[in-house]
Amino acid sequence: MKKRYVHLDILRILATFLVMWQHFVGTGTYEGTIILGIIEDAGSLPLIPEHTHSLNLLEAYMYKYLNTQPAIIGVLIFFLISGYLTAKTMDTKSRKEFILNRFFRIFPVLFIAIVLAGVLGYAIHGMTFSTKEYITSLTMIYACFGINAIIAVMWTLQIEIYFYICIVILGRLNVYKLLLLEAITFLLVVFTARYEKNILINFAFSFKFVSFMLIGVSVYLAEKIERRSDKILLIGSTILASYACFGIHNLWFGDTQLYYRFSTFLIVLGLFFAGYLWNIFSPVLSDKIPSGVQFLSKISYCIYLTHTVVGFNIMYILSKWNVNAYLNVFFAFAGSIAVGAFICYGFEQPCVKIGNRIIAKVNEREKYENG
Repeated sequence: MKKRYVHLDILRILATFLVMWQHFVGTGTYEGTIILGIIEDAGSLPLIPEHTHSLNLLEAYMYKYLNTQPAIIGVLIFFLISGYLTAKTMDTKSRKEFILNRFFRIFPVLFIAIVLAGVLGYAIHGMTFSTKEYITSLTMIYACFGINAIIAVMWTLQIEIYFYICIVILGRLNVYKLLLLEAITFLLVVFTARYEKNILINFAFSFKFVSFMLIGVSVYLAEKIERRSDKILLIGSTILASYACFGIHNLWFGDTQLYYRFSTFLIVLGLFFAGYLWNIFSPVLSDKIPSGVQFLSKISYCIYLTHTVVGFNIMYILSKWNVNAYLNVFFAFAGSIAVGAFICYGFEQPCVKIGNRIIAKVNEREKYENG
């Protein structure tokens, strides 16, 4: 039976909640002109006016006292988890297995999410997307053509793809490959960040996040090192390299999203390592975690990719009916979770099983040929 990392399940749920909270509450409260790709009727915004609720206190507190925002914390937690698990996966899978696994896990859900965005956009708002927008969003090359993705949160998925490409090229990771990847990432950020009008500008933005994912990789590789001082040196140097990448990008572009803030790094790393140490020193507690935790963790990717499309449209409809702001947000969360669960069990899991069968057949054929 595949071992579950309960602390990562909990962190995934927390990250998903934080991202959804900022979108539904923060964007729903303060956005008064357009919610890109979803609501372009300024007269319908904000969806939950500030004077009708006090749900925005969490974001206001984090911004004022911690100099960060909920979604920023959530996104970086996702990247840390991805870096850690990808490094671990490459220890047990070949490049071919990894590519097939990622393809069948990512793209079927992405396809469903894009179709859902198109259907709801047309049915509720009379909004249509061009063939070019559909194709470039599905293939995640929209930035190369200077157009917006149909689903705004796809920018994080694009970064994941960049990271996976690097990992596939390098293969099974070790400390030397990690250092090489850190150096390449740093140079890409330094070089491309200076060319504001160049298409490579996207790399400066993307690879600073790749550098953060490498922190997760360093944690996994540190598990194989015996000396505690070497573990700390490896993880610490990777954190400093990532912080430098964010700092350089901010220096040349003036990053307004607060990802580069020291407080942001401190909170995200604090949460990750708190969960990591809890898993090491109190593994018996994992047996007492409710089954709902595993369920929510399993559907988190589907929720993340579709929550803006589902949640904002629910909020739009309910705002037309003058539904209480608190209920509005509740139904946005509930609807997003329900749709995420349906897509996960109806599409993602069956596609993953198909992918696993293909991988098994490929391995069987190679074994036969190598006889």
